[in-house]
Amino acid sequence: MDTVRAAVLPAVGAPLEVTHIRLPRPGPGQVRVRLAAAGVCHSDLSLTNGTLRQPVPAVLGHEGSGTVLSVGEGVETVAPGERVVLNWAPACGATEFVRADPDGADTAVKEIRAATGRHGVDVALECVGRAESIRAAWSATRRGGRTTVVGIGGKEEQVAFSALELFYFARTLSGCVYGNCDPAVELPLLAGQVRSGELDLGALVTDRIGLDDIPEAFERMSRGVGGRALVVF
Repeated sequence: MDTVRAAVLPAVGAPLEVTHIRLPRPGPGQVRVRLAAAGVCHSDLSLTNGTLRQPVPAVLGHEGSGTVLSVGEGVETVAPGERVVLNWAPACGATEFVRADPDGADTAVKEIRAATGRHGVDVALECVGRAESIRAAWSATRRGGRTTVVGIGGKEEQVAFSALELFYFARTLSGCVYGNCDPAVELPLLAGQVRSGELDLGALVTDRIGLDDIPEAFERMSRGVGGRALVVF
């Protein structure tokens, strides 16, 4: 059993603690990976404040990449030395990523409708999980279009629609849990797009930090400051 450093949530609502933990050898079906980098995800923030439930204490962080060190009995899909992506939150593919400036956000729906001949977009993706942005995405969707909620909202976030608009606009409102994808199939495709330059993930990263900087990154994320923070080991 080895000792490693990790960001640990000791209790719901408590600050993260960067501390040493003991890591056993991989058991049956398990894989041990030396991490090279990991994203700081908003779903981890939802675990710290109790929006999502997780037994505690817990080691947070699920957006990792690195190299396989060892595998347990029965593991056949990866081998030591292979570079891998860790995943329990499948990513959703997109042909374009748009980096939005917060300035002018209050006029976004009007500008979208103006740019589409007042029709609205075919599909609107809401990636924040706030009632205001869900409502804005809905309003920016054309009649008969689809609004998809990707962001994880809080229990207190309530979105209101009138019965008339639900009927009249004939829009579809749905949730999308972690991209609704098959990681074994789609992650290799996304990795290929990254290697070819078709998908620029670097454009989404606003901060590169160390393990000790994670508590500050969570504080910034709770205030909605910055984009994706990347922990580099």
